[in-house]
Amino acid sequence: DLSKITPAGTSTILATTGANSRGITVDSAGNIYTANSDSNDVSKITPAGTSTILATTGTYPAGITIDSAGNIYTANYFSDNVSKITPSGTSTILATTGTNPFGITVDSAGNIYTANYHSNDVSKITPPAAPAAAPTSLVATAGNASASIAFTPGADGGAAITNYEYSVDNGTTWTTRSPASVGSPVSISGLTNGTTYQIKLRAINSVGPGAASSAVSVTPAAPVPPPAPKPAKPAATWASSAKAKTITAVITPVAGVTYTLTAKSGRITKKGSCKNVTIKQGKKKLARRSCTVKLAKGRWLAAVTPKKGSVSGTVNSKKYSFK
Repeated sequence: DLSKITPAGTSTILATTGANSRGITVDSAGNIYTANSDSNDVSKITPAGTSTILATTGTYPAGITIDSAGNIYTANYFSDNVSKITPSGTSTILATTGTNPFGITVDSAGNIYTANYHSNDVSKITPPAAPAAAPTSLVATAGNASASIAFTPGADGGAAITNYEYSVDNGTTWTTRSPASVGSPVSISGLTNGTTYQIKLRAINSVGPGAASSAVSVTPAAPVPPPAPKPAKPAATWASSAKAKTITAVITPVAGVTYTLTAKSGRITKKGSCKNVTIKQGKKKLARRSCTVKLAKGRWLAAVTPKKGSVSGTVNSKKYSFK
């Protein structure tokens, strides 16, 4: 059986165990485990005192220890090996040791050490590699028919991670990253803009693919084109006729830009007409755009507005008054 002694020295029988308990250990939750040499098994005793046989072991378990994941290991004295028992009670022979292992311990990397009584040596048992743990902290960035998935690697399972696989359909099918790389982020191309994808990642080591990450959602989209630049303020020569009550603007045209001449007085707006003209400047003939608007008496604000496509630019304006 198992005795419990309080710090004050009060002793009680906590629970019964298997036959001839030789070793004892305790986990982070306060559960107690005993290596029972004559019954070749391990007892688990809860803090409340409930005792069960967790699993069988090799022959004559003399020592017992536990790792950070809750796996139990026993040094089996007569079978010269180590048993591994998972938290759920699955027992396997992990490895052989020197002769008559009696003491056992495990380090932070999961390596197991046994003190072997009759061979006067210590065995080191390296835990076998396992599939890598799932990547975490996925962050998806949408691109043009593509996505970039940043991530934090999970534990490598005892074997170096050599590559990653990604799934765009929530883990139904997987694609191997090419060329192979272990860095973050993972770039995924060939997606359809406007379609939402559920992306998962998993690492690959010598054992094979590891656990899949949680899914992250991403919707690729075509880049938004930058706004068209506004046309510059047009260069214009202004002229007016008081008798005809007209305003004319002779504009130096820019390719692809159209021009409108308007004049506004209070709530009244007049629109002029434009035509192409040629002017002489020394021996040169220069193409110009001449716009004229006919007005009535009053004060007017004339303006030439440039436009390219659907984008209007900065106006060139001037005030006039007709009597």
